[in-house]
Amino acid sequence: MEDIMRFSSRGGLCVLFLSLGLTLAEAPAQAGEAQEQIFATGVLDAIALDEHLVYRHDRQVGFSDERMRALENGRVELTMALDESGAREALVVLTEDGRVRRLNPFPADAGNPLLMVFMETAVHGMAGITGGSPFYIRNRMRDALRGQDEGTQVRLVHAGTEITAERFHFRPFAQDPNRDRMGAFADLELQFVVSAELPGQFAMLHLATGETPAGEPLLAESMTLEGVVWLD
Repeated sequence: MEDIMRFSSRGGLCVLFLSLGLTLAEAPAQAGEAQEQIFATGVLDAIALDEHLVYRHDRQVGFSDERMRALENGRVELTMALDESGAREALVVLTEDGRVRRLNPFPADAGNPLLMVFMETAVHGMAGITGGSPFYIRNRMRDALRGQDEGTQVRLVHAGTEITAERFHFRPFAQDPNRDRMGAFADLELQFVVSAELPGQFAMLHLATGETPAGEPLLAESMTLEGVVWLD
């Protein structure tokens, strides 16, 4: 089965950056270390037209909801192409349990579109499960990004090269006055591992909620660059 998500990727990407309190041009100037690396632009410049970036996509769920099902060995593929004017654009294809979703093209000169895909999944997944406002959730994520300036180093190997990357953690709702209404999402943690030495910047994007009574996260999701081997 194949379908196409029909929305303006260019507009959607800009909306995401703006909703998190950033613009594509202003992010590095305004940002601390975390924002500067996570929202870095131009990270696709070195990706050749015949090169494919592949990310493994996994999702663990502790609830029953057809809108967000468990996923093992899903796949996110990012490729570069030329549009009708000859300008570079980024194409993203998601494969989940045999279902293929082709997103509308993204501007190649912005950040890695995987960030938008992952963040919007987090926002709308949480909003759908808790009944909360996606606008409120985005605002809390914006505040968390602004409040984080330091990461921790992590070593990994990719394409035979050892790389020292930065791991950033965010807990958007740690101090939120509405924590009591969020259930396991009150302890939601976002985690990004990034390095300028990696194609597309991201080694991993990960989220996990607090635990259910069974001792497992209510929701855990990750997208990991294919070929990454963790040393730490």
